[in-house]
Amino acid sequence: MFKKALGADAFAQWPHLPISVPIEIRAIVDGRAGFVDLGSRVIAALSISIDGSKNINNSVTGLKEDHSVIKITLTVPENPFFRFRARIDKETFAIMKDRQRLTCQYEQFLDCLRELLIACTKREDLNVICFTINEKAEAVLVVLEDLGHKLIEALRIDFEEIGAKEVRETVVREYKEMSMRLFGDENDAPYLHRR
Repeated sequence: MFKKALGADAFAQWPHLPISVPIEIRAIVDGRAGFVDLGSRVIAALSISIDGSKNINNSVTGLKEDHSVIKITLTVPENPFFRFRARIDKETFAIMKDRQRLTCQYEQFLDCLRELLIACTKREDLNVICFTINEKAEAVLVVLEDLGHKLIEALRIDFEEIGAKEVRETVVREYKEMSMRLFGDENDAPYLHRR
């Protein structure tokens, strides 16, 4: 189902370009224990940016020692205002590694994440990405692996909602970029100017 949308080489340019992955979106409402379905399975785009570094290692996704913060942005293309971000630095990763008993080092984190995402796109029936949002707009992305008799949590990343002002600015910028590609001149783009 999702493999057609993702394509065989969806991860070839990652982390330099956003990639699409199937995720389950859920929400906790009013602090109750139950979950509310927010659209079930959707295709989300994951973008990676790295602050405080001069370059990315020439391997597919390897990190160099000089990285300070990995930013992971999750969006749903059908809803341009649905935007969440995770920030992972060495200290945050050390806490994640200790709590989740991760076996990779900070420098290999993007490689490990890439492999988990590939597994979730190729084996949708066994690997699932679940994105849960609480009433404070805090979210958690969890990669689950089905071992047949139990579910194993392979990775957990905390996200926070991107502020409304930044989201508006990003959506306007993206629309202008798209209109320039489609129409050549932003003045020719429909719906760009206020009425």
